[in-house]
Amino acid sequence: MRSAPVLVSAALLAAALAPATAAEAAKKPAKPYDFDGDGRRDVSVIVPDGALQATPGTDLIAVRYGTGRRQVLTRKSAGLKKILLNDLDLNPQAVSADFDRDGYADLAGIAGPEGVNLPFVIYGSKKGLSSRVSALPTQAGILSANGLTVGDFNGNGRPDLALGLGWGASVFYDVHKGGRTGARPVSGTKAEFTQVSAGDFNGDGKADLFTIGDDGLDEPRVLFGSRDGLRSKPLILPIPLPEYTLNRELRLASADYDGDGDLEVAISVPGAVKVYGQAGGPLTELTTVSTFPAEAVSLATGDLDKDGRTDLAIGFASEDKVRLFYGSRKGLRYKKSVTPSTKGVPGGKGRRFGVQVRLSDVTGDGRADLVVAVKSSAYILRSTARGAATGRVTTITGRTFGLKPFHFDVYWGARLR
Repeated sequence: MRSAPVLVSAALLAAALAPATAAEAAKKPAKPYDFDGDGRRDVSVIVPDGALQATPGTDLIAVRYGTGRRQVLTRKSAGLKKILLNDLDLNPQAVSADFDRDGYADLAGIAGPEGVNLPFVIYGSKKGLSSRVSALPTQAGILSANGLTVGDFNGNGRPDLALGLGWGASVFYDVHKGGRTGARPVSGTKAEFTQVSAGDFNGDGKADLFTIGDDGLDEPRVLFGSRDGLRSKPLILPIPLPEYTLNRELRLASADYDGDGDLEVAISVPGAVKVYGQAGGPLTELTTVSTFPAEAVSLATGDLDKDGRTDLAIGFASEDKVRLFYGSRKGLRYKKSVTPSTKGVPGGKGRRFGVQVRLSDVTGDGRADLVVAVKSSAYILRSTARGAATGRVTTITGRTFGLKPFHFDVYWGARLR
Protein backbone atom coordinates (compact mmCIF):
# COMPACT_ATOMS: atom_id res chain seq x y z
CA MET A 1 0.00 0.00 0.00
CA ARG A 2 1.36 3.44 -0.98
CA SER A 3 1.79 5.86 1.86
CA ALA A 4 0.44 9.40 1.68
CA PRO A 5 2.95 12.17 0.97
CA VAL A 6 4.26 14.06 3.96
CA LEU A 7 4.61 17.84 3.68
CA VAL A 8 7.33 19.48 5.73
CA SER A 9 7.49 23.25 5.99
CA ALA A 10 10.80 25.07 5.49
CA ALA A 11 10.65 26.29 9.07
CA LEU A 12 10.22 22.77 10.44
CA LEU A 13 12.99 21.46 8.21
CA ALA A 14 15.33 24.23 9.32
CA ALA A 15 14.52 23.49 12.94
CA ALA A 16 15.20 19.79 12.43
CA LEU A 17 18.57 20.48 10.86
CA ALA A 18 19.61 23.21 13.29
CA PRO A 19 22.41 22.48 15.81
CA ALA A 20 21.24 21.13 19.15
CA THR A 21 20.58 23.72 21.80
CA ALA A 22 22.57 23.79 25.04
CA ALA A 23 19.63 22.19 26.83
CA GLU A 24 19.43 19.37 24.27
CA ALA A 25 23.19 18.86 24.28
CA ALA A 26 23.09 18.53 28.06
CA LYS A 27 20.89 15.46 27.65
CA LYS A 28 23.79 13.44 26.25
CA PRO A 29 24.28 10.79 28.94
CA ALA A 30 27.21 11.41 31.26
CA LYS A 31 29.92 8.84 31.78
CA PRO A 32 29.88 7.00 35.13
CA TYR A 33 31.09 9.04 38.10
CA ASP A 34 30.88 12.37 36.24
CA PHE A 35 28.38 13.71 38.75
CA ASP A 36 28.51 17.35 37.57
CA GLY A 37 28.63 16.57 33.84
CA ASP A 38 31.87 18.46 33.10
CA GLY A 39 33.51 15.56 31.22
CA ARG A 40 35.81 14.58 34.11
CA ARG A 41 35.27 11.58 36.35
CA ASP A 42 34.89 12.44 40.03
CA VAL A 43 36.41 10.37 42.83
CA SER A 44 34.06 9.35 45.63
CA VAL A 45 34.75 7.62 48.93
CA ILE A 46 31.92 5.67 50.57
CA VAL A 47 32.56 5.67 54.31
CA PRO A 48 30.47 3.36 56.51
CA ASP A 49 30.11 3.59 60.27
CA GLY A 50 33.40 2.61 61.89
CA ALA A 51 35.60 3.27 58.85
CA LEU A 52 36.19 6.88 59.85
CA GLN A 53 38.88 6.50 62.46
CA ALA A 54 37.99 7.74 65.95
CA THR A 55 34.53 8.83 64.78
CA PRO A 56 32.06 5.98 65.32
CA GLY A 57 28.45 6.46 64.31
CA THR A 58 29.36 8.42 61.18
CA ASP A 59 28.19 7.35 57.72
CA LEU A 60 29.10 9.61 54.82
CA ILE A 61 29.96 9.96 51.17
CA ALA A 62 32.91 12.20 50.27
CA VAL A 63 33.47 13.40 46.71
CA ARG A 64 36.47 15.07 45.10
CA TYR A 65 35.38 16.60 41.82
CA GLY A 66 37.58 16.94 38.76
CA THR A 67 37.82 20.67 39.46
CA GLY A 68 39.26 19.97 42.93
CA ARG A 69 36.04 20.96 44.66
CA ARG A 70 35.09 18.80 47.63
CA GLN A 71 31.72 17.66 48.95
CA VAL A 72 30.68 15.67 52.00
CA LEU A 73 27.22 14.11 52.24
CA THR A 74 25.95 12.85 55.60
CA ARG A 75 22.58 11.90 57.02
CA LYS A 76 22.17 15.60 57.87
CA SER A 77 22.44 16.59 54.20
CA ALA A 78 19.24 17.52 52.40
CA GLY A 79 17.41 14.45 51.12
CA LEU A 80 19.77 11.91 52.61
CA LYS A 81 18.08 11.09 55.89
CA LYS A 82 16.05 8.33 54.33
CA ILE A 83 19.08 6.50 52.95
CA LEU A 84 21.72 7.15 55.61
CA LEU A 85 19.35 6.88 58.54
CA ASN A 86 20.52 3.29 58.91
CA ASP A 87 24.18 2.35 58.98
CA LEU A 88 25.96 1.89 55.70
CA ASP A 89 27.02 -1.69 55.23
CA LEU A 90 30.57 -2.39 56.46
CA ASN A 91 31.43 -3.57 52.95
CA PRO A 92 29.64 -0.77 51.07
CA GLN A 93 28.76 -1.30 47.44
CA ALA A 94 28.26 1.59 45.02
CA VAL A 95 28.14 2.00 41.25
CA SER A 96 27.46 4.90 38.91
CA ALA A 97 25.50 5.56 35.73
CA ASP A 98 23.41 8.34 34.26
CA PHE A 99 20.17 6.54 35.06
CA ASP A 100 17.83 9.36 34.01
CA ARG A 101 19.98 10.38 30.98
CA ASP A 102 20.08 14.06 31.98
CA GLY A 103 23.81 14.57 31.38
CA TYR A 104 24.84 14.04 35.01
CA ALA A 105 25.99 10.72 36.46
CA ASP A 106 24.17 9.32 39.48
CA LEU A 107 25.45 7.21 42.37
CA ALA A 108 23.67 4.00 43.37
CA GLY A 109 24.55 2.14 46.53
CA ILE A 110 23.36 -0.02 49.39
CA ALA A 111 22.72 1.15 52.93
CA GLY A 112 21.16 -0.46 55.96
CA PRO A 113 22.05 -2.27 59.17
CA GLU A 114 23.82 -5.60 59.03
CA GLY A 115 21.67 -8.25 57.34
CA VAL A 116 19.26 -5.82 55.63
CA ASN A 117 20.54 -3.94 52.59
CA LEU A 118 18.48 -1.04 51.25
CA PRO A 119 19.39 0.17 47.73
CA PHE A 120 19.39 3.89 46.98
CA VAL A 121 20.25 6.40 44.25
CA ILE A 122 21.63 9.91 44.64
CA TYR A 123 21.11 11.82 41.41
CA GLY A 124 23.71 14.09 39.85
CA SER A 125 23.24 17.71 38.84
CA LYS A 126 25.18 20.69 37.50
CA LYS A 127 26.54 21.11 41.03
CA GLY A 128 27.28 17.42 41.51
CA LEU A 129 25.50 14.94 43.76
CA SER A 130 22.25 16.59 44.77
CA SER A 131 19.48 16.42 47.33
CA ARG A 132 17.37 14.46 44.84
CA VAL A 133 17.45 10.97 46.28
CA SER A 134 15.50 7.76 45.77
CA ALA A 135 15.34 5.00 48.34
CA LEU A 136 14.56 2.15 45.96
CA PRO A 137 11.54 0.26 47.27
CA THR A 138 11.83 -3.25 48.65
CA GLN A 139 9.31 -5.16 50.71
CA ALA A 140 11.55 -5.83 53.68
CA GLY A 141 15.00 -4.92 52.47
CA ILE A 142 17.20 -7.14 50.36
CA LEU A 143 19.18 -9.58 52.40
CA SER A 144 22.89 -10.05 51.75
CA ALA A 145 23.14 -7.89 48.63
CA ASN A 146 26.86 -8.39 48.07
CA GLY A 147 27.21 -7.53 44.38
CA LEU A 148 26.05 -4.45 42.49
CA THR A 149 26.39 -3.59 38.80
CA VAL A 150 24.80 -1.57 36.01
CA GLY A 151 23.70 -2.68 32.53
CA ASP A 152 20.91 -2.24 30.01
CA PHE A 153 19.48 -5.71 30.39
CA ASN A 154 16.27 -5.12 28.39
CA GLY A 155 17.78 -2.98 25.61
CA ASN A 156 15.56 0.07 26.12
CA GLY A 157 18.50 2.48 26.17
CA ARG A 158 18.43 3.11 29.91
CA PRO A 159 20.77 1.53 32.48
CA ASP A 160 19.30 -0.93 34.96
CA LEU A 161 20.62 -1.80 38.42
CA ALA A 162 21.36 -5.45 39.23
CA LEU A 163 22.00 -6.81 42.71
CA GLY A 164 23.82 -10.07 43.34
CA LEU A 165 22.27 -11.74 46.34
CA GLY A 166 23.32 -14.52 48.66
CA TRP A 167 21.11 -16.84 46.59
CA GLY A 168 20.09 -15.31 43.27
CA ALA A 169 19.79 -11.91 41.63
CA SER A 170 17.35 -9.03 41.49
CA VAL A 171 17.06 -6.10 39.06
CA PHE A 172 15.60 -2.58 39.14
CA TYR A 173 14.49 -1.75 35.59
CA ASP A 174 13.17 1.77 36.22
CA VAL A 175 15.84 3.52 38.26
CA HIS A 176 15.28 6.64 36.13
CA LYS A 177 11.82 6.83 37.72
CA GLY A 178 13.06 6.17 41.22
CA GLY A 179 12.56 2.40 41.04
CA ARG A 180 8.84 2.74 41.65
CA THR A 181 8.01 -0.76 40.46
CA GLY A 182 10.57 -2.29 42.80
CA ALA A 183 13.20 -4.94 42.20
CA ARG A 184 12.29 -7.86 39.98
CA PRO A 185 13.88 -11.14 41.10
CA VAL A 186 15.41 -13.35 38.43
CA SER A 187 13.69 -16.68 38.93
CA GLY A 188 15.52 -19.96 38.76
CA THR A 189 18.83 -18.51 39.95
CA LYS A 190 19.36 -20.34 43.21
CA ALA A 191 23.11 -19.83 43.38
CA GLU A 192 25.45 -17.49 45.21
CA PHE A 193 25.97 -14.27 43.23
CA THR A 194 28.58 -12.46 45.31
CA GLN A 195 30.47 -10.86 42.43
CA VAL A 196 28.59 -9.59 39.37
CA SER A 197 29.68 -7.89 36.17
CA ALA A 198 27.53 -6.66 33.28
CA GLY A 199 28.36 -6.74 29.57
CA ASP A 200 27.02 -7.90 26.21
CA PHE A 201 28.54 -11.37 25.97
CA ASN A 202 26.44 -12.67 23.05
CA GLY A 203 26.43 -9.52 20.90
CA ASP A 204 22.66 -8.98 20.78
CA GLY A 205 22.83 -5.37 21.99
CA LYS A 206 21.55 -6.16 25.49
CA ALA A 207 23.66 -6.44 28.61
CA ASP A 208 24.11 -9.84 30.24
CA LEU A 209 25.07 -10.63 33.84
CA PHE A 210 28.23 -12.62 34.61
CA THR A 211 28.19 -13.97 38.17
CA ILE A 212 30.44 -15.87 40.54
CA GLY A 213 30.25 -16.74 44.23
CA ASP A 214 32.96 -16.58 46.87
CA ASP A 215 32.67 -20.13 48.11
CA GLY A 216 33.59 -21.85 44.83
CA LEU A 217 30.63 -24.24 45.21
CA ASP A 218 28.61 -22.69 42.37
CA GLU A 219 30.02 -22.56 38.85
CA PRO A 220 30.33 -19.18 37.15
CA ARG A 221 27.28 -18.45 35.05
CA VAL A 222 25.84 -15.91 32.63
CA LEU A 223 22.27 -14.65 32.69
CA PHE A 224 21.40 -13.28 29.26
CA GLY A 225 19.47 -10.09 28.64
CA SER A 226 16.29 -9.94 26.58
CA ARG A 227 13.47 -7.50 25.72
CA ASP A 228 11.91 -8.53 29.03
CA GLY A 229 15.11 -8.24 31.04
CA LEU A 230 17.39 -10.97 32.37
CA ARG A 231 16.32 -14.47 31.44
CA SER A 232 15.93 -16.99 34.22
CA LYS A 233 17.85 -19.83 32.57
CA PRO A 234 21.60 -19.23 33.04
CA LEU A 235 24.49 -20.53 30.98
CA ILE A 236 26.66 -22.48 33.42
CA LEU A 237 30.28 -22.12 32.43
CA PRO A 238 32.89 -24.90 32.39
CA ILE A 239 35.38 -22.84 34.39
CA PRO A 240 36.82 -24.59 37.45
CA LEU A 241 37.26 -22.17 40.32
CA PRO A 242 38.87 -22.99 43.67
CA GLU A 243 36.87 -23.16 46.84
CA TYR A 244 37.10 -19.89 48.71
CA THR A 245 36.52 -18.75 52.23
CA LEU A 246 35.06 -15.46 53.40
CA ASN A 247 38.58 -14.12 53.81
CA ARG A 248 39.61 -14.82 50.22
CA GLU A 249 37.12 -13.25 47.86
CA LEU A 250 37.17 -13.71 44.12
CA ARG A 251 37.57 -10.54 42.03
CA LEU A 252 35.90 -10.02 38.71
CA ALA A 253 36.29 -7.52 35.82
CA SER A 254 34.79 -7.88 32.34
CA ALA A 255 35.86 -5.84 29.29
CA ASP A 256 37.01 -6.15 25.67
CA TYR A 257 40.73 -6.39 26.35
CA ASP A 258 41.81 -7.34 22.82
CA GLY A 259 39.52 -4.99 20.91
CA ASP A 260 37.84 -7.71 18.84
CA GLY A 261 34.32 -6.73 19.86
CA ASP A 262 33.81 -9.67 22.22
CA LEU A 263 33.98 -9.39 26.00
CA GLU A 264 36.50 -11.20 28.14
CA VAL A 265 36.38 -11.76 31.89
CA ALA A 266 39.32 -11.40 34.25
CA ILE A 267 38.98 -13.37 37.49
CA SER A 268 41.50 -13.38 40.31
CA VAL A 269 42.26 -16.77 41.79
CA PRO A 270 44.96 -17.66 44.32
CA GLY A 271 48.28 -16.58 42.88
CA ALA A 272 47.00 -15.52 39.46
CA VAL A 273 44.56 -13.50 37.42
CA LYS A 274 43.01 -15.55 34.63
CA VAL A 275 41.28 -14.16 31.55
CA TYR A 276 38.40 -16.04 29.95
CA GLY A 277 36.84 -15.26 26.59
CA GLN A 278 34.76 -16.52 23.70
CA ALA A 279 36.84 -18.57 21.29
CA GLY A 280 34.17 -19.59 18.82
CA GLY A 281 32.00 -21.08 21.52
CA PRO A 282 31.15 -20.71 25.18
CA LEU A 283 33.42 -18.83 27.53
CA THR A 284 36.57 -20.86 27.96
CA GLU A 285 39.95 -20.17 29.43
CA LEU A 286 42.05 -18.21 26.93
CA THR A 287 45.13 -17.30 28.89
CA THR A 288 46.58 -16.76 32.31
CA VAL A 289 47.67 -13.14 32.46
CA SER A 290 50.24 -13.81 35.16
CA THR A 291 51.07 -16.00 38.09
CA PHE A 292 52.25 -14.36 41.30
CA PRO A 293 52.78 -15.65 44.83
CA ALA A 294 50.66 -12.79 46.15
CA GLU A 295 46.89 -12.67 45.88
CA ALA A 296 45.20 -9.90 43.91
CA VAL A 297 42.85 -7.91 46.13
CA SER A 298 41.52 -5.38 43.65
CA LEU A 299 40.87 -5.15 39.89
CA ALA A 300 40.01 -2.06 37.84
CA THR A 301 39.49 -1.40 34.12
CA GLY A 302 40.00 1.67 31.94
CA ASP A 303 41.89 3.01 28.93
CA LEU A 304 45.25 4.21 30.26
CA ASP A 305 46.91 5.01 26.93
CA LYS A 306 43.93 6.30 24.92
CA ASP A 307 44.23 3.59 22.25
CA GLY A 308 40.59 2.50 22.47
CA ARG A 309 41.38 -0.81 24.18
CA THR A 310 40.60 -1.56 27.80
CA ASP A 311 43.51 -1.95 30.22
CA LEU A 312 43.58 -3.68 33.60
CA ALA A 313 45.05 -2.57 36.93
CA ILE A 314 45.62 -5.21 39.61
CA GLY A 315 46.32 -4.34 43.24
CA PHE A 316 48.62 -6.63 45.27
CA ALA A 317 48.45 -5.03 48.70
CA SER A 318 50.66 -7.61 50.40
CA GLU A 319 53.45 -6.59 47.99
CA ASP A 320 52.67 -2.84 48.09
CA LYS A 321 52.32 -2.97 44.33
CA VAL A 322 49.89 -2.26 41.48
CA ARG A 323 50.57 -4.03 38.19
CA LEU A 324 49.26 -2.51 34.96
CA PHE A 325 48.32 -4.66 31.94
CA TYR A 326 47.54 -2.96 28.64
CA GLY A 327 45.03 -4.26 26.15
CA SER A 328 46.32 -5.33 22.72
CA ARG A 329 45.22 -7.36 19.70
CA LYS A 330 46.68 -10.40 21.45
CA GLY A 331 45.01 -9.64 24.77
CA LEU A 332 46.41 -8.20 27.98
CA ARG A 333 50.14 -7.55 28.14
CA TYR A 334 52.11 -6.57 31.23
CA LYS A 335 53.31 -2.96 31.00
CA LYS A 336 54.62 -1.69 34.33
CA SER A 337 54.28 -1.74 38.10
CA VAL A 338 53.54 1.19 40.36
CA THR A 339 54.85 1.06 43.95
CA PRO A 340 55.42 3.50 46.82
CA SER A 341 58.92 3.98 45.36
CA THR A 342 57.66 5.07 41.93
CA LYS A 343 58.71 8.63 41.10
CA GLY A 344 56.13 11.12 42.33
CA VAL A 345 54.29 8.68 44.60
CA PRO A 346 54.14 10.17 48.13
CA GLY A 347 54.85 6.82 49.79
CA GLY A 348 52.79 4.02 51.28
CA LYS A 349 55.38 1.29 51.84
CA GLY A 350 54.14 -1.16 54.44
CA ARG A 351 50.66 0.42 54.32
CA ARG A 352 49.05 -2.02 51.88
CA PHE A 353 49.58 0.06 48.76
CA GLY A 354 47.01 -1.16 46.20
CA VAL A 355 44.43 -2.42 48.69
CA GLN A 356 41.92 -0.72 46.38
CA VAL A 357 42.48 0.54 42.83
CA ARG A 358 40.38 2.47 40.34
CA LEU A 359 40.99 3.61 36.76
CA SER A 360 39.14 6.86 36.18
CA ASP A 361 39.73 9.80 33.82
CA VAL A 362 39.76 12.65 36.35
CA THR A 363 41.23 15.18 33.89
CA GLY A 364 38.91 14.56 30.93
CA ASP A 365 41.80 14.01 28.48
CA GLY A 366 40.66 10.53 27.43
CA ARG A 367 43.31 8.72 29.46
CA ALA A 368 42.31 6.83 32.58
CA ASP A 369 44.18 7.91 35.70
CA LEU A 370 45.21 5.47 38.43
CA VAL A 371 43.63 5.91 41.86
CA VAL A 372 45.31 3.81 44.55
CA ALA A 373 44.33 3.37 48.18
CA VAL A 374 46.66 2.60 51.05
CA LYS A 375 45.64 2.05 54.64
CA SER A 376 44.36 5.55 55.43
CA SER A 377 44.69 7.59 52.23
CA ALA A 378 44.39 7.43 48.45
CA TYR A 379 46.51 8.80 45.62
CA ILE A 380 45.37 10.04 42.21
CA LEU A 381 48.27 9.28 39.83
CA ARG A 382 47.55 11.05 36.55
CA SER A 383 48.32 9.55 33.17
CA THR A 384 50.01 11.58 30.43
CA ALA A 385 51.26 11.00 26.89
CA ARG A 386 54.41 9.60 28.57
CA GLY A 387 52.39 6.81 30.16
CA ALA A 388 50.34 5.79 33.16
CA ALA A 389 51.11 7.34 36.56
CA THR A 390 53.59 9.83 35.07
CA GLY A 391 51.72 13.04 35.83
CA ARG A 392 50.77 15.11 38.85
CA VAL A 393 49.81 13.28 42.04
CA THR A 394 46.98 14.28 44.39
CA THR A 395 46.58 12.80 47.88
CA ILE A 396 43.12 12.19 49.34
CA THR A 397 42.67 11.62 53.07
CA GLY A 398 39.96 12.29 55.59
CA ARG A 399 41.63 15.63 56.23
CA THR A 400 41.06 16.54 52.58
CA PHE A 401 37.41 16.88 53.58
CA GLY A 402 38.00 18.22 57.10
CA LEU A 403 37.38 14.77 58.60
CA LYS A 404 39.20 12.17 60.66
CA PRO A 405 41.37 9.69 58.69
CA PHE A 406 39.62 7.16 56.49
CA HIS A 407 40.27 3.44 56.87
CA PHE A 408 40.60 1.59 53.54
CA ASP A 409 40.64 -2.20 53.56
CA VAL A 410 39.79 -5.17 51.38
CA TYR A 411 36.76 -6.66 53.10
CA TRP A 412 35.31 -3.69 54.96
CA GLY A 413 35.88 0.00 55.49
CA ALA A 414 35.93 3.02 53.19
CA ARG A 415 35.47 2.30 49.49
CA LEU A 416 36.95 4.16 46.51
CA ARG A 417 34.44 4.80 43.73
